[in-house]
Amino acid sequence: MISERGKIINSLEAILNVTKEWFASSYPKDIDKSEWFDPQRYVFKVDFSILPNIINSNLVSRELTVQLTYFIQLITRFNQSINQFSDYVFSDIDLYRKAKDFYDGKDFENKKFVDCYNELDKLKNEIITNKEVSGERILIMEEKKKLLFYMNNCYFFKKSIHTATIGEMGHYGDDKFPHLNKCFHNIITLVICEKKNNKGFFNDDFRYMIGDLIFLLIPAIIILVLIFDFACQSKVCLL
Repeated sequence: MISERGKIINSLEAILNVTKEWFASSYPKDIDKSEWFDPQRYVFKVDFSILPNIINSNLVSRELTVQLTYFIQLITRFNQSINQFSDYVFSDIDLYRKAKDFYDGKDFENKKFVDCYNELDKLKNEIITNKEVSGERILIMEEKKKLLFYMNNCYFFKKSIHTATIGEMGHYGDDKFPHLNKCFHNIITLVICEKKNNKGFFNDDFRYMIGDLIFLLIPAIIILVLIFDFACQSKVCLL
């Protein structure tokens, strides 16, 4: 039979396994990933509703309780960032579809994103210097400019989520308050310690049970002593 403390440890491990894909990496500030231009690559919010119950259970160590408290605050900020990204990326469904097609197509696959901007600047200069350029080409340029601006914002939104929310740039300034990646690894270490403490017959649950039993026995022993003393005094009086 799994103890209540064992169930809590299992729940924590499940949360860590689900979130490790995002929180296990440090994401330094100079990291660069071309897939962040793709609006389809989406990071989902994390459900941490079980964590306050674990903290309030008083069945985990004080150190783990502190880290879980940090974890809740950091995940809240992470989820808020995801909401902001969602609001932006789906604000224009037409742009979202065009960006998806552009990223999946050969135009993006065979070039760096900056090359697309260079082509755009080249076309812009051509339009400025050549009065005979058709209005259709101007329209194409404006549409492409809008598309690249949208994809560029997607990139920086995602970079900010990874580096300034999960990675080292997400540090709050207080040395005791870790960034999300650090907090994640702190919790993993502490959960391993909790599992070791939970093994064997004399685990924490057993010690808590013994403590409660002793707490109940002491008043009972005192009452029995008083009854015995009263009985002895009554017997003396009768003699």
